[in-house]
Amino acid sequence: MPIELRRAPEGSPAGLLEGWQGDRRVAVLAEQSTGSGTSVMLVARESPIDPSDVLALLDAITSRTRQPDGTGFELITNDPLFRDLARGHGFTGSLRGSLAPGPEPRSRPPRDPDGVRDAVQQLLPDIPVGVEANAGPTRSMLRRAVSGVSNTFNLSAAPGPGATATRFSVPERDDLLVESIARCIDTAIGIRRRFGRVAASVRRVSFDHADFQLLHGHHAGSADRSSGLIHMNASYASVEGLTTMEGLREGRTGGGSAGVPAPFNQIDGTTAHEVWHQMQGALEARRSMDGIELRRRLGESLGVETLEQAVNGARPRSPESWKAAHARLVDEVSAYGATAPLEATAEMFKLWWCSSGEPSPVVSAFGELIQSLLADFKE
Repeated sequence: MPIELRRAPEGSPAGLLEGWQGDRRVAVLAEQSTGSGTSVMLVARESPIDPSDVLALLDAITSRTRQPDGTGFELITNDPLFRDLARGHGFTGSLRGSLAPGPEPRSRPPRDPDGVRDAVQQLLPDIPVGVEANAGPTRSMLRRAVSGVSNTFNLSAAPGPGATATRFSVPERDDLLVESIARCIDTAIGIRRRFGRVAASVRRVSFDHADFQLLHGHHAGSADRSSGLIHMNASYASVEGLTTMEGLREGRTGGGSAGVPAPFNQIDGTTAHEVWHQMQGALEARRSMDGIELRRRLGESLGVETLEQAVNGARPRSPESWKAAHARLVDEVSAYGATAPLEATAEMFKLWWCSSGEPSPVVSAFGELIQSLLADFKE
């Protein structure tokens, strides 16, 4: 069904538009004139949303704003579903930049391993990407049993010449979200380049449903420190998976992980969060006192002796100083980060790495601390 763009009700901010499908509002957008044309930002959308509604909204936006010569219009959003469907609809742009419509709509590129590698490589010009198909019925059965995903292939990337590559296990699907795969690779390799040996333990990243929490959308990812394996929720890797996961999460409240600001999105944030778990394991394996020192100094930045006291401030009989530190941890990091010290530091790293402005005071303190602690880990 077509979508109609309407001006927001009187009293709304200037330039605000609403996308309506009959009597149902599916999206809110902000339109602004620029020196070269028009920009349209996706402010909010219905969740979950049918992919056909996304395409209808893209058609409505393009019809409203596109110039006769096809220029002068850009779409600003970090929404992974919108970005992937827009690219398949003929929009082009850099990995995290604004998207502009091409001269003609085009079909989605091939989703076979070589086609995906080529599409990912186009988005990552500074990171050479390799491809390796998984073959053999025995491996396929084992892969299905372990990961919950039957058909996969591996992409690989390294932080530099001579460095050990990280493998990225990707579902082989026609509706694969290629940009999400590229963001995961870019974030993981960017962290490896920045921090050297302490991040070299990230040997493999697998988009899968290896456990109940991933399958049912309770967790976005998990990290196995002993093997250097990171599990990313396979639902993030496909159009169908993402819309299904949004439906599963609809109505759940409390305990949420921190969102990251544009131009980053949840793939960037989850990748950084799970890579930090591997990095903290390497840090504490080298010298356990470094982990203790990190938690002590983070606690001090929150007004208590240790990070553990800030986490335990959720208990009813905790001292007032602990409760105040816990409230700050929830406010400046996330509710999920306030559930355990390990999750607190992973959330802080995510927010520090995916920052597009001034981080909160405790996240800023975390960034300064880890750069000092990890300085002698660099290659």
